[in-house]
Amino acid sequence: LDYLVDCYFSTVGQNSNVLPNLSPNKEGIIPEADARRMIQFGRVIGKMKKNDLARGARAKALSGWAGNPESGLLFDGSPFTGWATPDGTTRAEIEIRLSGKQEFNVIKLQENVRDYGQRVERFAVDAWLDGQWKPLAESTTIGFRKMIRLPKAVKADQLRIRFLDSRKSISFSNFSLYYLAPLSTEDNVEAVRKLNRKEWKITVAGKNLPAAQLERLKDGKTDTYVEIGLPPQGCDIVIDTGKVQKIAGLIYTPVMEGGPGHIEMYDIRLSRDGKTWGKPVASGRFGNIVNNPVEQEVNFVPVEARFVKFSAKKGADGARKAAVAELDLL
Repeated sequence: LDYLVDCYFSTVGQNSNVLPNLSPNKEGIIPEADARRMIQFGRVIGKMKKNDLARGARAKALSGWAGNPESGLLFDGSPFTGWATPDGTTRAEIEIRLSGKQEFNVIKLQENVRDYGQRVERFAVDAWLDGQWKPLAESTTIGFRKMIRLPKAVKADQLRIRFLDSRKSISFSNFSLYYLAPLSTEDNVEAVRKLNRKEWKITVAGKNLPAAQLERLKDGKTDTYVEIGLPPQGCDIVIDTGKVQKIAGLIYTPVMEGGPGHIEMYDIRLSRDGKTWGKPVASGRFGNIVNNPVEQEVNFVPVEARFVKFSAKKGADGARKAAVAELDLL
């Protein structure tokens, strides 16, 4: 979630688009884990944008602006109305008075690019704090949308925008302030669903790997991994969870970069004693894993079991080896 929100501010917030690049599974739908995260991501951004803290503010032209521009145009939510400077005027200042002291950590500015194109080259935003103007941010270009995420929240009722350079005269159309609430960490989000890995014992069939090396499969690091071979008959990774418990899914995390290959075809079997396995509770293909090497979540009907056998049946693109960074059970 942290990563998605960072992506939002580095793409949408920088006058661009965000492309999650979600891949449908073999049933033609977005996998549950990905869909759940996208919904969560949308709620975070939607909650932030629901309350524009600059709404109802008043703007005062300090220097550079033509005539006596209408204050409310900067806070009407439209990117196609706003203020402009005379031809050749490339520096200007605005003072903004909010309806009261507001706590914010996101600043959004917009130009009217439909009618005037992108013009602003450099600008700065200050806040009136402790009886003086203090700089909050300085950046380059605005375009249709520029969002600045402050390192910590600020509480103020007056701001100043200084347009320091522009290609031509300045066109400024909209100003907004938001508060982005602190995000839950990845561990907090998933702790309710993931089983405790502390007592796990993991083995790889046909390999006498040291326990320290197998710890990489549950060390919480995606840049360490265990390499397994993928002969024609496949390779089995067996997890002894230490006790009989309800198991409802498995997450395989491949290595994003530098690994020898990825698992493509798989099946999963469960056992109470580690001897009797029965039919697979899940089997299938990790689609597009080479181009999108992210967490692969497999869900199945919950079963009371102690042992899990994760069988790699085939490598992606014909790979004869695969790197497994992390394994989790749900």
